[in-house]
Amino acid sequence: MNNTENNTNSTVQANTVPNTNNNVNPNGGVQPTEVGVATTSSTVTSNQTSNLTNSSNVVTPVVSNVETNQNIATPVNGDNVIANEKLKNVEINYTPPSKAKTFFTFLMFALIIGFVIFLPEITEAVNQYKANKNASDDSVITTGRLECDLTSNTANLDITYSRVFKFTNSELDEAEFKVTTRGDATLDEQTLNDMSSKCNLLKEHTGSIVGVDINCDYSEGKLVETQRFKYASINLEDLSAAFTEAGGIYPEFENKQNIDNIEKNMNASGYSCIRKK
Repeated sequence: MNNTENNTNSTVQANTVPNTNNNVNPNGGVQPTEVGVATTSSTVTSNQTSNLTNSSNVVTPVVSNVETNQNIATPVNGDNVIANEKLKNVEINYTPPSKAKTFFTFLMFALIIGFVIFLPEITEAVNQYKANKNASDDSVITTGRLECDLTSNTANLDITYSRVFKFTNSELDEAEFKVTTRGDATLDEQTLNDMSSKCNLLKEHTGSIVGVDINCDYSEGKLVETQRFKYASINLEDLSAAFTEAGGIYPEFENKQNIDNIEKNMNASGYSCIRKK
């Protein structure tokens, strides 16, 4: 009975777990305990072998995966290739500066270098210019005399006009007008006589006007008429009326008139003027 059960169990175990090394006792029965151990051992060994086999089979994909990962890194090199291509495109698209820009760049550097080299000379020239300008400003006389001369000729007479203006702070104070007429003592006697008579008439009409002094100096072949004016004391209306009655023309100057304007007008009339202290 027991042998039958043992045989049944052995058959089940054998069917369940293949075992090529089953132990049989001398009595012809199967030893369950040893068979179980052997079966277990065989199973473990088989499983270990299977696992090792599977493990060895797994190693190959890992290695393959490593190799594959190395191959996957290739796109990084591809990015470098793309970057290099972009750099090549930049180099191809690069446009060098024009000749004009290059010329002006070199010119600018040359000017800077020249400025640095000749800086002492430039500084000296600037200082000299300032000194000359200041000297020119100082040379303008604002208080003194403005002397203007003009020479005129007619068919028979030589006439010289001299006008002297006295001014303070560029404002007119006094004036002296002198007209010198020269001619032939015989041929131009009548003309000179008429001019002398007219001068004396003007002197007579202005004799009562304060600030006016007129002299007539007539000699053989020469007449010198001198008019002096102190504008601060003159009544211009009375002076203008006296000139009109004598048949003369009053030079229209007045007190405190700007000497710069007077000089400008005299130069425009053909006079040669100079300022003196």
